[in-house]
Amino acid sequence: MSSKAVELPLQVLALVPPGHDAEVLTRAFADTRDELTVLEGLEEGLLHAEAALPDLAILDVTLGGNAGLAMVHHLRALAPALPIVVLTPPEHLALASQALALGAAGIIVAPLSGDELLTLVARQRERRAERAERRRLVAYQRRAQRAALVAQRAAELVELSDSKRAAQHLAGLLTRELDCRQALVYLPVAAGQRQLSLVAGAGAPVAPPPYCDDHEALAHAAREGLDVVRLSLRAEQLGLILLGGLPRLEEPAPQEEWSALLEPSLSLTFGLLAEREHRRQGSLKDPSSSAYTFAYFVDVAGREIDKARRHARRFALATVCLEAAASGPRTQAAPDPDGTLVVERLLGGLRDTDVLARVDEQEFFVLLPETGGTGASACRRRMLEQLGAPGGRASGRPGASLDAAIGVATYPHDGADLSRLLQAARHRADASRQSVVRRLELERCGLEDLLEALSWSLTAGADRLDAPRALELPLRDLLALSLALVHAARRGGKVRVLATRAGEATLGATLAASVGHQPEEELSLELVEPSSAPPAQPLEAMALVAEHGAYALLGRVHRGIFRGLHASDPLLVDLITTRLEALAHPRGGG
Repeated sequence: MSSKAVELPLQVLALVPPGHDAEVLTRAFADTRDELTVLEGLEEGLLHAEAALPDLAILDVTLGGNAGLAMVHHLRALAPALPIVVLTPPEHLALASQALALGAAGIIVAPLSGDELLTLVARQRERRAERAERRRLVAYQRRAQRAALVAQRAAELVELSDSKRAAQHLAGLLTRELDCRQALVYLPVAAGQRQLSLVAGAGAPVAPPPYCDDHEALAHAAREGLDVVRLSLRAEQLGLILLGGLPRLEEPAPQEEWSALLEPSLSLTFGLLAEREHRRQGSLKDPSSSAYTFAYFVDVAGREIDKARRHARRFALATVCLEAAASGPRTQAAPDPDGTLVVERLLGGLRDTDVLARVDEQEFFVLLPETGGTGASACRRRMLEQLGAPGGRASGRPGASLDAAIGVATYPHDGADLSRLLQAARHRADASRQSVVRRLELERCGLEDLLEALSWSLTAGADRLDAPRALELPLRDLLALSLALVHAARRGGKVRVLATRAGEATLGATLAASVGHQPEEELSLELVEPSSAPPAQPLEAMALVAEHGAYALLGRVHRGIFRGLHASDPLLVDLITTRLEALAHPRGGG
């Protein structure tokens, strides 16, 4: 840093009368990068110094009689650290002595020589470089003190149960202790994986990618001007920390110094946490619940991927992220710290061949062998129902409901390796948090109430691609659209369709006539009677679940025109599917 300061040009102000000394000054600075300003009026010189503070002032003390001495006083008042060298003829040395008493830094006896001037400038360069280095060292010391405090607090995070909780505490710690604008913590989705997950953030991040590899994270940091702290231990990548708005102290210093100060202690903290998690996950079962460990899940998922590649099979996985207790505000922590209640309920909606693993206190993974998109969608609805979460049918079980966001991904459509599948599943779990079902709390609505509630709120969340949108079509066009959707979905594999049938010229009847003869293993079509709908305006509803997504229609037909809405929001499709299933198989009925 000091070498940069030496190379900066000096701003030199010379207050001398025209003549020999002014000419020597002009010749001496002609071939340098320094900027010389020669003035002869004291008032003009003072105004110039106020507008652009010089690095060095050379003053003929005889200017204006005793006014030269007053100029020394004024310049010192303006800039106490400004070096002022007085130039004086031999007969006025007494006047120069008075200038020294007022704060001048040195005396040059006229006539001025070029060598003497260059020596003066070189000495001033050295002094300025020394001051800059002192400021840099002071700034570095302050950074080091802050980093030491962060290291001390970070060492205490080793006592937490897992890396994710430590990252959440660390993000807040960094923004508080370093006075930075934002802190983002990325950790690998699994041990040894290059795929990173944003597990914690504090401050005001600008749309950071939730899942990415290290190159994508570094590209985001470069775009947003964020500083990078790499977490690594023994050549093992443990994650990345991105910091925005780190403070600039008195003397700007390379921001890499922050990384050099923070990386050793933070890497050691997360290395110890990773080692402990690795030892804990080495067993088959989670010690506090009957779920499997994450390490076992990774092993089983790897074998399932190999089998699916070899035999062209499909499988799915789901991520279950707990959020709140439904009996209280949704920001309340789930009342199940050891995971036993969650595991018990999830297992009630899974098959014996499915693998349930606990990742941490708030996240579980589920492996669904021999399961495609339609089966995974049905499994998601069963798990939501078992948990009593938004989007699931009320189960009536005693005890607190557990609010959860669930995302599913299928092989090979959503990825051919575990990290990509987990990324897709987590992304869908995150997206479900913004679902219209959660936003408007529609979980208990029937189809009639659902249509009315959504009709009043079609503009809310309209920026989302899967948000409900108004649809008005002639019945003939609606039937053509529905058939086109079914045929397009069948290209990806098995399709399940539920639709209402209130007469011969309605949606369900047309689907039955056109695609109802397809084999059950290719297309599952189930028709229900919306008995509560007014005969003049029958309720038309369709829920389509395919390997690669879901779609729903809901509305009424009046005088041959369908007016309603359509959406690809998975939770909304789940809700409409559940209501249609309830019409087809009423509880307590035959």
